[in-house]
Amino acid sequence: MSTDAKTSVFKKDKNNNLTNKECDTYVKNYNDFKKGAVSKIINPKTNKVINDEDRINYIYDKCKQKLGIKDSQSPKSKSKSKSKSPKSEDNEIILDSYEKVREIIYIPFNNLKKNKALIASLFTKPIAYDKGLLKLSEYLSNTNTHNIYVKSYNNTLDEIDNIINTIYNNSSQNDKNILRMQNGWVENFMYNPLQISELSQVTNTAYTIAKKKKKTISKNV
Repeated sequence: MSTDAKTSVFKKDKNNNLTNKECDTYVKNYNDFKKGAVSKIINPKTNKVINDEDRINYIYDKCKQKLGIKDSQSPKSKSKSKSKSPKSEDNEIILDSYEKVREIIYIPFNNLKKNKALIASLFTKPIAYDKGLLKLSEYLSNTNTHNIYVKSYNNTLDEIDNIINTIYNNSSQNDKNILRMQNGWVENFMYNPLQISELSQVTNTAYTIAKKKKKTISKNV
């Protein structure tokens, strides 16, 4: 069967049309499969193993589109990379899981070695740590993106800020002074885990709040 004929068949199969949550599971499974961490790919809608490589790639590409993921490492992009313009050589960011969102939020509380490994995993090519932080910050500040993980990141930060500002605004002046000295909180406080100058000054209180939000990160879309 030709590729076009297969694609036509895949489009008609409702089991290939996954929800956002199913796509999140599928993309993680796909990436683990490509890394050799797992030996098979399972369709989360049917819980059955997929053996057809064309079907595997079809569902993966559909899920990338649904989740707003840009991934230069997809099977199709690999075959076309040589014919693309120099712009395709840009170092792209791959944010394709809620786990990565959590790790970005926890950057101020992790050691440098772990953070460098995280930044390296988010880019398609090697990049200096500080430059990676700046580029990632610009990427995450794009409010027009369709990437559900970027939306989840920003929604989670908004919730953390709301909690901190509610505590601060409802405190007495004396308590505000203490919060300002001990935690660095000010009026209209905004938590930014990627602000290099403040990475060593984030408090345990903000960390506790971030940890409490861990279970709800995947819902903030």
